[in-house]
Amino acid sequence: MKSLKKILDEWKAGKVAGSVTMYRLLAPNVQLVQLWPEYKQGESIPADLLPRIIYLILEDSQAAGAVEPQEDNLRAVMLTQWRAKGLFSKAMKEVILPHILQSKPLQRLQLQRSEYGDRRVEQLKKMALSMGFILLKEDAEIRLVLDASKKKVTHFIGGKDQLLSPERKTAIRQELCYMAYRLLLIRSEMELTEGVSYNSDAIGDIIRNLQYHTTS
Repeated sequence: MKSLKKILDEWKAGKVAGSVTMYRLLAPNVQLVQLWPEYKQGESIPADLLPRIIYLILEDSQAAGAVEPQEDNLRAVMLTQWRAKGLFSKAMKEVILPHILQSKPLQRLQLQRSEYGDRRVEQLKKMALSMGFILLKEDAEIRLVLDASKKKVTHFIGGKDQLLSPERKTAIRQELCYMAYRLLLIRSEMELTEGVSYNSDAIGDIIRNLQYHTTS
């Protein structure tokens, strides 16, 4: 898996290789990014495909750092020139952690002494405790947890809506029309070969929904 630092470097260069990138501004200092794997026609795509979720920490509209929530941990990186300026703790406290807790009840954090060293681990632990994390275990590995039921969220973080350009809306309609066309061919092949079935009926429902959105 590509490292968070590599993703941040590629984002600053203009393109995260191998990914289709979608993003939403949550606050002036935080941007939510979804990195979807890029597939070509004919490649096998998993049915349970999900994007990587990254929070970019911004300063003067530039990416200064990144945070990636995982099932049982948080990964984070700050570019050297933006460290020790309070940007990370401010973004985490005010935007990133409240946004994470809107969709999951717990966020865990693990700090390995072998990875960070004793001094850095103590600094990170202190920072985590100031953000509302609770210490669960402390030895070679420090484990902490943030419980949504015990952390008061003062406001919902929805992010900033932006209008799609007329050109992009036209392109989306064209893509939907093409999807409907391809599904029409697939349904026709299924029904003429195997007969009408639950699957072909379900595809028909998808086609009707696509056609509705291309004309509305």
